[in-house]
Amino acid sequence: MPGLTCYIYSGRGNGNICQSVGRAGRGVSGLTWFSEINSGHIAQGALARIPAPHRFLSAEPLITELDISRWLEQGTVNWVIAGGESGPEAREMKLEWARSLRDQCAAAEVPFFLKQLGGFPDKRGGEKAVLDGVRYTGEIPA
Repeated sequence: MPGLTCYIYSGRGNGNICQSVGRAGRGVSGLTWFSEINSGHIAQGALARIPAPHRFLSAEPLITELDISRWLEQGTVNWVIAGGESGPEAREMKLEWARSLRDQCAAAEVPFFLKQLGGFPDKRGGEKAVLDGVRYTGEIPA
């Protein structure tokens, strides 16, 4: 269908799912692949083989510092969402981890979206998701 965008989510960049979607998605121009990364693991090779014009990472919950610069520099990833964990047993998201992702994205000219800072009972999302006085609402690539 012209003008239709299909978003496909794979928790933690599962390589088998990436390969299956890659075969099924050939020739689909409106395919956006998105994968979760929260501890540095992603099936980067499999993700790169997906024939999709857009691939993005959801660093949620962000529970450690991540270095995704090589995926950004290689063009494997072209949008990043980050956010802290919410709920009664939420683990802390350190602001320096979010800053690091923001800076890596800026260096590669990749949009960065800070969804929420995390916590309980207030997950500090929306207007409260501010880093160094700025609300990062990086738009999804068109």
